[in-house]
Amino acid sequence: MELSNYLKTVSFESTKNLITETQLSEIVSSFGIPIGSQLKNYLLSYGYLGKNEIEFYGVNSRQLFKSDLLSQTAYLHKYFVDTKPFYAIENLDDGEYALVNSSDDIILFDSENQTLSPAGIKLNDYFIRRFNGEVFTIQQTKPEDSCTMDRDITSFLPLGSVVLLQGATQKLLIIARAIQVRNGGKTFFFDYGGVLYPEGLTGDQMAYFNAENINRVVFEGYRDVDDDNMQDTIRAYLRANPDLERGSAEKWQA
Repeated sequence: MELSNYLKTVSFESTKNLITETQLSEIVSSFGIPIGSQLKNYLLSYGYLGKNEIEFYGVNSRQLFKSDLLSQTAYLHKYFVDTKPFYAIENLDDGEYALVNSSDDIILFDSENQTLSPAGIKLNDYFIRRFNGEVFTIQQTKPEDSCTMDRDITSFLPLGSVVLLQGATQKLLIIARAIQVRNGGKTFFFDYGGVLYPEGLTGDQMAYFNAENINRVVFEGYRDVDDDNMQDTIRAYLRANPDLERGSAEKWQA
């Protein structure tokens, strides 16, 4: 079924602030990724699509490059180099994303294990099947005590960055990076430590999380040569300590 015909049969949300052909050309020029015909039609005709709890990334003329499809794509390109041929379409939770290439093929990406897996369908079919309740995920076994120190951590967000985690509504302000925390008799490594934004630090409450838990970077903090040097130090420490146990919500004891 054509996407336009399918949408006539359901209630859905889209944006009224559609981008123009000229703005779309600016996007393609900026990211250097050709846009397939289905993605082009999606952005020019709908901007974004949402139905019940399912909402796909989109672009609108008011936010343009700050729109979630482009900001999330930029984030993935920066921290996961294998995603550079793709645009981000949906956050599937648990660090997994649906991406789309220049031929409108859907690619599933697991940010924790940095694996890409073709879904075997085109963008429009993906929209329809997701709206019909189908779940897409990368099926693979993850080690019980998995620690992603063996992955190539190319960069950390700078201190002062504001992020929104998967499934969260409260933003977090990053105030610590590459931290080790004792819990339940074990020491766990986390990429980041953050506090509620805009409240800030209250008492000793801090949230610990990893790069794959981030749904959206709302604001990126200040970078300079000192930050670059610190990140070099962090990466050297991680390479020298490959057996650090990576923390997660599942392992944490309240």
